[in-house]
Amino acid sequence: MATAEKSSLELKTIIRKRSYSLMKRIRRQFIIETIAATAFLVVYYDFFDGDQKPLYANILLVAALLFMIIHNVVGLMQIKSQVKGENIEELLNDRLYKMRTYAMASAILRLLMACSFLVSFISVIKFTPFKYWILISVILIFLIQMFVFIRIWNERIRRMKEIIENLLLTVPRNR
Repeated sequence: MATAEKSSLELKTIIRKRSYSLMKRIRRQFIIETIAATAFLVVYYDFFDGDQKPLYANILLVAALLFMIIHNVVGLMQIKSQVKGENIEELLNDRLYKMRTYAMASAILRLLMACSFLVSFISVIKFTPFKYWILISVILIFLIQMFVFIRIWNERIRRMKEIIENLLLTVPRNR
């Protein structure tokens, strides 16, 4: 069945409309994470006795949180970037590639941040068997969170692929 050709403006409108809610959820996550990281940095020294922790642990923790904030700001800028160019299929696939790359970088940064938190908080602890069990529990909780985080991103990527496939079905191909 033939489909009517769509103008570039119509295609951009469709793309914005179909991916708006997905991007809105991602943007909300970025903003919440950035606010939480900033708030933690503000209170860390006083609330969590940052002055009693080794310098390397403080530097590692602050660096990890700053990298996460920078990463989220870059992600927000990437989401706000406009769709430009001639070939809509290439543009959408490029957007999907950027989303995959961002998701992978997010997972790696989250892992580094968790390691930084662990190093910072255990750097001054004298371990007992009970405290080892607490540490193991904390690590298990983090692994579960990582699993959920990766599943969320995989679902977002799957949804974006679905949006792209459905959109490309309405766009006639040049042969």
